[in-house]
Amino acid sequence: MDSEYDLFEVLDAGPMWRAHVTGLREACGKLKVLSRGTSNECFAIHVPTKRVVSRLNINSGHGPLLLQIAYDREQAVVRAEMLRLHQYSVVTVLDNESAKVALSVAERCDLFLLGCSAPDETRREMIEWLKANWPAVPVLALNRPGNSLLPEADYNFSLDRGASLSSVIAAALGRHNGGALSADLARANGRHPAKQ
Repeated sequence: MDSEYDLFEVLDAGPMWRAHVTGLREACGKLKVLSRGTSNECFAIHVPTKRVVSRLNINSGHGPLLLQIAYDREQAVVRAEMLRLHQYSVVTVLDNESAKVALSVAERCDLFLLGCSAPDETRREMIEWLKANWPAVPVLALNRPGNSLLPEADYNFSLDRGASLSSVIAAALGRHNGGALSADLARANGRHPAKQ
């Protein structure tokens, strides 16, 4: 059974509902058509979870855009809310195929955040696809305590480390744009900042 999505256009008065569709591919296709007819931001929401799955005509004033590729719905919702509190725009998808569909219409992305609730092989496949199709965008892989890091990712964050995820994301975005390796990012990657 395909999931249901609502499409919105952001007007001065707030989001205006534009369509209801079934299936992620259909949602992304209709969103692309909708966005061509306006300069306003347009987005698609997964109806049951109210999760934004795609955004187009994005106003850069919303902060860096993160695509969260999650494998656990509850963790994804909590993580997205926390990141929004830190002024990040977050689009969340729940598996590799959904990420590929969402990225087929995406205009930009500043960072890919890869969840930790899938087998490493599934996550490695996604990183390989991202690097082949979006090579300029950094990948930050989340890792469960005790799990090995994914060397294919640009950055790794072990959930048992002392650094906060938001500070590691900020450091990764800065580092990828030519900034120095911060202590938080070095710790998140299991390195000592003085050894860089």
